[in-house]
Amino acid sequence: GVIGYTYKKGTRFPADPAVGMLRWSADGGRTWSKETTSPTWFWQEEYQGKTYTRGISEGSLVRAANGWLVAALRTDMPYRFVELRNDNLEGIAVSISKDDGQTWSPLQGLYQGGRMHANLLRLPNGHLAMTYIVRQDYEGIRRVSYRRGCEALVSRDHGRTWNPGEKYILDEFEYSDGTALSLACGHLSSTLLKDGHILTTYGNYLAKAAVVIRWKPAA
Repeated sequence: GVIGYTYKKGTRFPADPAVGMLRWSADGGRTWSKETTSPTWFWQEEYQGKTYTRGISEGSLVRAANGWLVAALRTDMPYRFVELRNDNLEGIAVSISKDDGQTWSPLQGLYQGGRMHANLLRLPNGHLAMTYIVRQDYEGIRRVSYRRGCEALVSRDHGRTWNPGEKYILDEFEYSDGTALSLACGHLSSTLLKDGHILTTYGNYLAKAAVVIRWKPAA
């Protein structure tokens, strides 16, 4: 399965909700099913006395050891950030399907803004690892530093819970060019090695290179 997104006709980024969609292939990616979307991937947000619909865009899928499908999804930015028109202020949420993708649980928000491009892996012990980019260091809707880089979370219960307080900081650096939302790092990918380690790579714009990190979560 693969997660993509679009916008309904007449709507656009960033004020309108992104429409996250799923497609499935049963033949190794040669052909794909018609896209479907889940109503639980939208939510209502109140801001300055009005209610706005928000959605999700990119995502990563993994099958948990108990058979569930777990999705880590890039969420629309909080509406108070819309006027800034900067997609570095989007976030991450998790949704779970217990019926092979027919229905999905409501979004469990992990980060409101600044962290994105989540990548999910199932580890040999059944735990799930989520790596992601730190484009802006926010706690909720408040900037707390100019730290950038990449981090990881681990779920020990098939994706039900994730604890940002126990995150792994895989790489970090401070950066600001004097503008509020300067961009210093890009996309990310992770893969599981045969020895149980994870190889994570992401784009570091300051180094003008791809940073590669070999790491292993605690048991």
